[in-house]
Amino acid sequence: MEEQELINMAKEAYLLSKQLGALEEVVKNHRNVAGYRAQAENYNQILERAKQLLKHDEIIFNSIKHLKPYDSNKSSGYTKEFVEIGADAAVLKEALYTFFEFYFPKKEKEKIGFQ
Repeated sequence: MEEQELINMAKEAYLLSKQLGALEEVVKNHRNVAGYRAQAENYNQILERAKQLLKHDEIIFNSIKHLKPYDSNKSSGYTKEFVEIGADAAVLKEALYTFFEFYFPKKEKEKIGFQ
C-alpha cells in the first residue's frame, strides 16, 4: 500500500471518529423515533465504511468485528437501541482514532499542528 493511500485512509478514520463523537452527543439528547431512525442510519453508514478501512489492520479490525448495524425502521422499543448505539459508537470511535494515531505519519501531524 502506498504511503499517500495510507495517509488518506488515516484522515478518513479521523473524520469518521469525529462524526461518531457528534453522533454520541445526539444520541444522548434526542431519544425519539425520528432521532433513532436518523442516528441508526448514520451509525450504519459509518460502521460500513469503518469496517472497510479497519480491515487493513487485523488487530484493530478484530476489536470492532462484533459490531452490527441497527434496524433503522424500528418504530417502537428503540430506547434500548439508543443506549447500545451510543456504546457501540464509542467503541468504534476509539478504534478509528487508534487507526489514525498508528497510520497518520508524525511529520504530517506536525505540519497541521496536531498534538
